[in-house]
Amino acid sequence: MLRLIARATGPKVGRKHQCCLSTGVDYAGQPSQGRRARHGGAGGPGDAGTPFDPGFFSPTGAAGTGERDSGERCWAPSGNNIQPWRVHVVCGRTRQRLVDAVCSAYDRADGSYQAEYHYYPREFFEPYLGRRRKSGWGLYGLLGIQKGETERMRAQHRKNFEFFGAPVGLMFSIDRRMEQGSWLDYGMFLQNVMLAASARGLATCAQGAWIDYHRLIADLLKFGEQEQLVCGMALGYPDPEAPENTLALDRAPLSEYVVVHD
Repeated sequence: MLRLIARATGPKVGRKHQCCLSTGVDYAGQPSQGRRARHGGAGGPGDAGTPFDPGFFSPTGAAGTGERDSGERCWAPSGNNIQPWRVHVVCGRTRQRLVDAVCSAYDRADGSYQAEYHYYPREFFEPYLGRRRKSGWGLYGLLGIQKGETERMRAQHRKNFEFFGAPVGLMFSIDRRMEQGSWLDYGMFLQNVMLAASARGLATCAQGAWIDYHRLIADLLKFGEQEQLVCGMALGYPDPEAPENTLALDRAPLSEYVVVHD
């Protein structure tokens, strides 16, 4: 979980880092000055007037280059190269409408919105329960949220639906007729997107929280009949002053999950 901001300029990158998703992308924002969007000011720490260019997700070219690179692709692997992903990039007024609609639904908390699929098991068990608790309480500790402070926890969770202040949001979808293999492929695609962003000095936060509101999102972004929401993602520059960005989570040693058969 990151806090993200917009800022005017980012580091220049070489051609080898320009991963342009020019196929299967709906550029759903309504930015000013061509592809240059402005921060929607949805509760994040960034300057609401700071320009931000999400162009490496634009069908018209790579960010900061001014070139039309329609031949660029994201080279994530997939079974039989079927490439089962679709990306909706939201910024500007479209981003703000999405944030307003989902935050309003979240605040009502009337139980009318349910996820289309289960991201987590219905009941956690070890070792996953312990890892989840360590992550959650580690974050809350940095934010000064104590056990039992339900309203503060809800307020923190609500920031998901503001993209944690990031000026650009990504909504990833898949044809619901696809099977589990395509969802495995999708994970590799998502990591490619996140690595491409990191290579440009940007930060991302993949967000499963959006799936509860898939009907609202599908309506606003005009999903196709068989289009299913996979997850969302916040895209921006990391805020170095945000305490949540100092959270350091370890990883299990190889001995916990690698079995060598000699």
